[in-house]
Amino acid sequence: MVAVRLENITKRFGEVTAVDDVTVDIAEGELFFLLGPSGCGKTTLLRTIAGFEEAEAGRVFFDGRDVTSVPPHRRNTGMVFQNYALWPHMTVAENVAYGLKVRSVSKSELQQRVASALEMVRMASHSQRYPNQLSGGQQQRVALARALVINPGCLLLDEPLSNLDAKLRLEMRDEIRRIHRETGVTMIYVTHDQKEALSMAQRLAVISEGRIVQVGPPEDVYHEPADVFVAAFVGETNLLKGTIKEFSGGAITVLTDLGEVTGRAAARIDASRGGPCLVSIRPEDIRPAESDGDNVVAGRTVQYTFLGDVGQLLFESGGHVMKALVIAPSGNERPDRLYLPPDRVLIFEPGVLEGRGGRDV
Repeated sequence: MVAVRLENITKRFGEVTAVDDVTVDIAEGELFFLLGPSGCGKTTLLRTIAGFEEAEAGRVFFDGRDVTSVPPHRRNTGMVFQNYALWPHMTVAENVAYGLKVRSVSKSELQQRVASALEMVRMASHSQRYPNQLSGGQQQRVALARALVINPGCLLLDEPLSNLDAKLRLEMRDEIRRIHRETGVTMIYVTHDQKEALSMAQRLAVISEGRIVQVGPPEDVYHEPADVFVAAFVGETNLLKGTIKEFSGGAITVLTDLGEVTGRAAARIDASRGGPCLVSIRPEDIRPAESDGDNVVAGRTVQYTFLGDVGQLLFESGGHVMKALVIAPSGNERPDRLYLPPDRVLIFEPGVLEGRGGRDV
């Protein structure tokens, strides 16, 4: 297990800056996620940690030791690739043993460590099969075993579940968390899947256009997003343009096309300046209302979708369509008013909704 520190890492490909002055600390034994949209630089950052990419600026530290110039094979990292990268002509056991053979491990120790690694990922009974005889989930388990068998100080995972179907992804999420608990190895995991990151990470870094926008536990990032990009990318949210009318005692009153809405300041806004803003509220925080009042929006339900555990409303008001969720629905919900709890309404500076090629809001 190692603690990893990235210090002012910058990586360019021609005119494109893939990673832009990134500094972050990852604790020993942590399950840490790099989360962001395609093209944001997260895989480049992971490959820089592994030593496969050389940064133009900045340094990489393992347990305080500068490994910036250390070649990949001497960093003691294990890598799990998106496409598994298994040798098709080797059996499961031979694939797992490959890294140990390169390291000239004795035959008896090699056999013991391969058996232990396959037992860890629950593939011991498949040791003599070939990759084309395995399902996608089984191949991913073999890739995990191959990375773990070398006893890495840090395990790097590059979107390892993206090629699996929905059910297998859920199963493998649990498996990776179990393996992390049992091994205690530092894991750095790249994904664009918000649910994957929220359900698995101890901490995560949200990346946009090569920069880290926010770092924290999943609950903090979800409920207290640093800016409008994080609010819109991590989970779903409703966004409305508005103008700040009043700022008093921490509460902000905003004029919107839906009427006056009261909320609270997000991390990066100076509400005292007034001016344009964005109002954000997540669908699950909106509730049907029976009468008019503060933060009650009048309109009509234009679509209701029953999803089993929740009902999804599309609600039109003031020329805008908002999404709301009803927990444990009866199937008869068609409200003409919605309540926006002020403590769940976040007011942001106008910003960029998406990463590269994103639109201003």
